[in-house]
Amino acid sequence: MNNSKISIIVPIYNNESFLDVCIKSVINQSYTNLEIILVNDGSTDHSFDICKKYAAIDNRIIIIDKENGGVSSARNKGLDIATGDYIGFVDSDDYISYEMYEKLYSFITNNNADIAECGYFTVKPDCRILKEYPLKEEVTLGNYECSYNYLTKNNTTNFNVNKLYRKTILKNIRFLELKYSEDYAFNVMAFYNCKKKITIKDCYYYYINNPNSACNQGFNEDKFDILKSGKEV
Repeated sequence: MNNSKISIIVPIYNNESFLDVCIKSVINQSYTNLEIILVNDGSTDHSFDICKKYAAIDNRIIIIDKENGGVSSARNKGLDIATGDYIGFVDSDDYISYEMYEKLYSFITNNNADIAECGYFTVKPDCRILKEYPLKEEVTLGNYECSYNYLTKNNTTNFNVNKLYRKTILKNIRFLELKYSEDYAFNVMAFYNCKKKITIKDCYYYYINNPNSACNQGFNEDKFDILKSGKEV
């Protein structure tokens, strides 16, 4: 089961309140052949110290400490050094089921797919579940159908955090330097390179409804990045 390496990229910026839960959920995965890349994006709280604490007890952890440049910049730094056969992303104010990557890896390899995707939960900051978002279990063939289903939101999500990507389809693909909708443009490019996608109905990702996250902020000029992302697509 643990033949291939999975690189998990975690962009981190001032999330000390959630970071312990996030990192523990990653290092305790039932799938163990992991490369865990923690990208400290210029945090001014104790996030970097928390990263160092876990790196001292788990040799699979690699820390990148960089000046603040935003979530796209942080994820791109992780992609630049990732050595895994597959790539996953986890946001530092969320957490994952202990079997998430075992399940995604099993489905993606057993079906010889390029992308595997699972459902997710929204949860409160105290981890109480708010809502479950399961998907329909299916196989999608061909980059046209993969792209079409993604663009029309057919049995998929805009997120990258509930997906596992074959690394070879991400060659030369990076996140746009945007504050919003950067994952949308990234996924459009990834699905364009995807010849087969497997969707799992079960929910393994826990998205914390964090009132301080960028997505939950009021309207501001940065949100016009949604239009820039759409234009790029």
